[in-house]
Amino acid sequence: MLAKRIPSESRVGPHNNDILSIFYGTLLGDAHAERRNLGNGTRISISQESNRGSYLLYLHSLIADLGYCNPTPPKIQSRLGTKGQLRYVMRFHTYTYSGLNFLHDA
Repeated sequence: MLAKRIPSESRVGPHNNDILSIFYGTLLGDAHAERRNLGNGTRISISQESNRGSYLLYLHSLIADLGYCNPTPPKIQSRLGTKGQLRYVMRFHTYTYSGLNFLHDA
């Protein structure tokens, strides 16, 4: 059964310091903030090479337990890198929140 979609304007916060610290830390690493829905909300996209998969799964479980992303664990995906090199990455996205627009703006 699919969960009911909630518009990003309805998910504004307030966000606690734990999740904001996680988001700031990941944005300093391999994550990026994406502005979505014509500027109404922002989501965080977090990715890592598969050899750091245990870290990403740990981070995903923290964020999912706080209710900020889908609880289904991310899977390994293959990507074509430079010079035709095959890379394996894991990626997941948070839900879109209008209350996170300040992260994208920063």
